Amino acid sequence: MTLNQTFTAKEREAESGLDYFGARYYGSALGRFTSPDWSEKPEAVPYANLANPQSLNLYGYVLNNPLSQWDDNGHDIFYVTSGPSALKNEQTVRNSVTALLANPNTSGYLQQFVGNAPGTPDLVIQNGDLSAGDSKTMAPDGTPGTSTVQGNTDPNITTDGKSGGPIITIDNRTTAAETPGVLTHEAVHAGESQKNPAQFAKDSKAEAGLAHDKRPQEQRANAVQKAQGPAIAKAVKQIEKQRKKEQSQ
Repeated sequence: MTLNQTFTAKEREAESGLDYFGARYYGSALGRFTSPDWSEKPEAVPYANLANPQSLNLYGYVLNNPLSQWDDNGHDIFYVTSGPSALKNEQTVRNSVTALLANPNTSGYLQQFVGNAPGTPDLVIQNGDLSAGDSKTMAPDGTPGTSTVQGNTDPNITTDGKSGGPIITIDNRTTAAETPGVLTHEAVHAGESQKNPAQFAKDSKAEAGLAHDKRPQEQRANAVQKAQGPAIAKAVKQIEKQRKKEQSQ
C-alpha cells in the first residue's frame, strides 16, 4: 500500500484516494468523511448541538468551516482561527495543548479528545470577551480591586446528560504569557466534564451558591494549575524555541 502525506499532513492511500485521520477516513474529492459519527447507544443524530445546524451533518469536516478550523484525526481539538472568536495567541495555545498532552500529570484531561473512536465529542478552543464575569474584590487593608476572568469552559452538556463537546474560551485580555496557565486550569474542567458529563452538571449546580474559589471544581483546577502550570509554561517556551529553530533552517 502506497501512502503520501497530503491534506493537513494526513496519509493518503494511493489505492483509495482517501486521507486517514486515525478515527476515520476523509474523502478530499467529496469534502466529507466517508463514515458518520455514531454513539454506543442508538441515536438519530449523535452528539448534535441543535444550536448549530452544521453539527447535524455526521459526515462534515469541522462543522463545514475548514477555513477557520482544522481536525487532526477525525475527532480532535478545534482551534478557532478566524471570525470574532479567533484565537489571539493561536500558536501559544497550540503549544500549550502540546505541552499539556506531553505532561503525564495533565495529559489525561485532554487525551480523551484526541484520536478517539467516532462519536466522541470534540473540544473547541476560542477567544472571547469574558469581562462580564469580572467581580469586585477587597484586599485585607481595604484596597478595592477587580478579579478578572481569564478563561471559561462551557461543558456543553445536553439535556439528556451527555457531552456535546466542551468549549474553552480564553478572555481577549489574556496575554500570551498567561495562556499556558489559563489552559492548564481550563483543561481540568474540560476533561472532567467529558469524563462524566451528568455528574459534572450535577456538581456545577450544587456548587453554584458557593464563592467561586470555594467550589470543589475550581479548587481542583486551581490545584492542578498551581502544581503543573510552571512546568507547562516552561515546556511551551521550549516548544516555541524549537519551532523557531526549525523555521530558520
